[in-house]
Amino acid sequence: MAAGNSQSSTPRLLFVSNVLPGSFGVGSIYLRDLLSETDPDSVAFFSSTPSLPGESFTGTVFKDSFPQIGSRLSRASGGVSDLAGMATARLSRRSSLARLQRAILEWRPDLVVLILFDNWVITEAGEACRRAGVPTMSIVWDPPAYLCSLWNLPPLSAHALMKSFEGALRSSKAILYPSQAMQKLYSKEYSKPSEVGIHSPSINLQPVPFRADDGVFRIGFSGGMYTRENWSVLLETIGSTDWKVQDRPVEIVVMGSYLNLPRVTGPVRISFLGYVDMQTQVNVLAGCDLLYLPYPFDERFKNSVKYSFPNKLGVYAAAGVPVLFHGPSNSSVLRILEKYTIGPVCTSLQSEELKRTLDEVFNKERDVCYRSQLRRLRQDELNLEIFQQRFVQLVTAAVNA
Repeated sequence: MAAGNSQSSTPRLLFVSNVLPGSFGVGSIYLRDLLSETDPDSVAFFSSTPSLPGESFTGTVFKDSFPQIGSRLSRASGGVSDLAGMATARLSRRSSLARLQRAILEWRPDLVVLILFDNWVITEAGEACRRAGVPTMSIVWDPPAYLCSLWNLPPLSAHALMKSFEGALRSSKAILYPSQAMQKLYSKEYSKPSEVGIHSPSINLQPVPFRADDGVFRIGFSGGMYTRENWSVLLETIGSTDWKVQDRPVEIVVMGSYLNLPRVTGPVRISFLGYVDMQTQVNVLAGCDLLYLPYPFDERFKNSVKYSFPNKLGVYAAAGVPVLFHGPSNSSVLRILEKYTIGPVCTSLQSEELKRTLDEVFNKERDVCYRSQLRRLRQDELNLEIFQQRFVQLVTAAVNA
């Protein structure tokens, strides 16, 4: 047994991840905030990629400098056959496992936390932990079928990854899921401690609205713009009314790393603020009249739609502004929206349906209800303190299992 601190109130944790805590990128910020109240002397990372942590992370980092050259090979990206890609991946296996085993022996963790968002972490890392006799806990960000599609894995590699993903969950002493839907799906087969961890701003972060008193109806959005079908319908709907809703001029305010709008004809009124920090996001969104939460209708994202969860909803809840959900009727997020009525819902790509949904925003009684429900949602479900608390509870359960 490699554990070195099992009697202490602060377990020693070794994270195995292709992402390190930092201030840029969804995964990096997730880990930074997850561990912000954790003693840095009790946390170490084994990095499966040559990334660097942000300045705020002062814990130990073990580097796996051997390139994971086989982890993402596919026919589409490299013209490499499935069997050749798998053979190339095996070249790195022994060296990487040896490095991870050495990190385990040096760090002597009570628990290894596997971030299941990297091919190598999913398929290989658990083996080193089993050899060292160290228990594992898994943190899931996305369903495995979505990862196979994202990485464009050929059939044999995709099948192997799906089996390895299930094996990682089966071996884990505890699991942190991204949504209630995924927790329900896997809890049927793997009966072990689990929680839903949704990254959200601190309950202490209060919005200071950036708002111009100019009569403009502002629709706010924050995050990656990968739902092009949704955006096409939104822009078409607003464009059909000459960028006015209930006789008020409309402006869309976008914050994110990039602006990826579909082709449109005619003028648009969009403000792109780029990537901004959490407080600024909340302030800008709090000054809007409606926040846009699109979920893809594209068949390629069907597993993500059913089992993932949009972290941006935590930011939207902190802003306290009604949310327009625009996505398929089988979306995982609808479980929350059925419990908390925080805004209008449109499950169609028809422009007329979206227009009728937009008109619901101008009902004052509904607006009061939406804002009240947003406060409940933030207090009960979506805040950093609950996120961290659930993680600590699972770590305790895993160490004491």
